[in-house]
Amino acid sequence: MKQKKKRVLFCILCFLSFIITANAECDYETQVRLNTEASNVKINYEIKREIINMNTGEVAPEATDEDVDFESEYAYQDNIYISLLNLTENIYVELIGNNGDVRTIYYSDTENGSLDLNGGTGEEIVTYTVNIKSNNSNCSGSLLKTFEFITPKKNPFSALLACKGVNEYYCEPYVTYDINMTEGEVIDRAMAAKEEEQAKQEEEKNKNWWTEWLEKNPWFIPTVIGVIVLAGVTTTVIIIKKRRSKVL
Repeated sequence: MKQKKKRVLFCILCFLSFIITANAECDYETQVRLNTEASNVKINYEIKREIINMNTGEVAPEATDEDVDFESEYAYQDNIYISLLNLTENIYVELIGNNGDVRTIYYSDTENGSLDLNGGTGEEIVTYTVNIKSNNSNCSGSLLKTFEFITPKKNPFSALLACKGVNEYYCEPYVTYDINMTEGEVIDRAMAAKEEEQAKQEEEKNKNWWTEWLEKNPWFIPTVIGVIVLAGVTTTVIIIKKRRSKVL
């Protein structure tokens, strides 16, 4: 019985010794270096219009714009690509999407720390939790940085004729939030925005016309000033003469 207790005590001491040693190896300088590398990691997205083969659903790099028509097997498709930059051998990234898309990315998966991932075709807004963790043997698995990253969805209102030329959020081709408006409301606001923009352009055009006319007729302002001064002087002289005639 005593021998069994000794073995249990020995195992506990070994386990505690391992934890203390491991924590001692993950020292302050290592943590600072890992935190610096984690802060350099960047993630963003890009929307690319590509030609796909409708039979396979895959991108067709061999196809050109001339190959796309109603009768061909090729069509245009906007694809979202997530770009990960500045990953190092000492850290790895967990991408956890609220749509169930979960990925773990190591330096070995990248090309010199950079990687492009397929983010879908923009059918829904996806919010990713990005966890940057240590891959260093002394601090393995420790969380260094976490943040959220959002990829957009297509805005169906952007295809409306009323939205053409309107640079308002409800007419943007891609959005990272829900637009709580009906189609009719979007059309009304888009038309109002167009009318407002046209009024501004007309006002600016009138201002520009006046400025251009003055530039072409530089004599106008000095002449007007001269006339005003002359009128003032003439008025003053008349007033003085009238006062003198009254005195006499």
